[in-house]
Amino acid sequence: MIDRAKIGQIEEGIPMPDRRKYPFSGMKVGDSFLISCNGDRKSVMHAVTAAATRYGKKSNGAQKFNCRSEKDGVRIWRTA
Repeated sequence: MIDRAKIGQIEEGIPMPDRRKYPFSGMKVGDSFLISCNGDRKSVMHAVTAAATRYGKKSNGAQKFNCRSEKDGVRIWRTA
């Protein structure tokens, strides 16, 4: 049984937060962004590369991205 004390009220007009973690949709060819990380760059690079690949496939391959490790983190460029 659901504890009714924990259920909130129905609310209208609350915008749903954007689920996009990375700004791929706003990028033009040549644009880049940096993901700052102090720890495990390898796992960050793997995650953002996978996300960029999925995003690129949704555009039927029209958008391509490239990732590189930098001193301060991982940088992602839109290349096509």
